[in-house]
Amino acid sequence: MTRLKILGKSWRLVHSPIPDDNLVHYGQTDHLAGQIVVNSRATPHQRLDTTIHEVIHVIDGELKLGLSEGNVSRLSSALCGVILDNPRLFQAKDK
Repeated sequence: MTRLKILGKSWRLVHSPIPDDNLVHYGQTDHLAGQIVVNSRATPHQRLDTTIHEVIHVIDGELKLGLSEGNVSRLSSALCGVILDNPRLFQAKDK
C-alpha cells in the first residue's frame, strides 16, 4: 500500500487483483474509504495508466468538474504518455 496526497487529502493506493465479471477492470476508486485499487494482474503500463485514471476521477469528484468517462480515459492516456516519454522530468532532484 502506498499513500497519496490528492488535493490535500490522504488516499491509499492498493495493488490487488480485481475480480473479473466478464469485463476487464483495471481500477476502482472508493471515495468514502479514500482508497484507489489498481488491478495487480495488469501490466506495468496499464497500472500506471490506471493509477492516473483513478487519480483524475478523484480530482474530478472533489472539484465537481463533471468529466465524462471518455474524457478521464483520454486524459489519463495522454498524461501516461507524457510521463513515460519524459522520465527525467519526473525524477526527484537534489536540493
